[in-house]
Amino acid sequence: MTKPEDLRVDVKGDVRNEYIQPLRWTKAGVLLLEQLSIFRGGEIDDAKFQLTAGLDPKTGKFKVISKKKLPPDVK
Repeated sequence: MTKPEDLRVDVKGDVRNEYIQPLRWTKAGVLLLEQLSIFRGGEIDDAKFQLTAGLDPKTGKFKVISKKKLPPDVK
């Protein structure tokens, strides 16, 4: 079984909060997610990623199949 923490991007730095939100199914078995990582101290800009998760045919589990870092000003 896939755990929610498996569908995220590892971010370097001192992360205070992290939010992962499903956006939409793009096609059967493929889910678009958005990850927002908020850092402590405010010296580093927050990091936002768009992730695509899909079913791995070998294991039968969901996994991140692509990721794209978004500019901080993208809402």
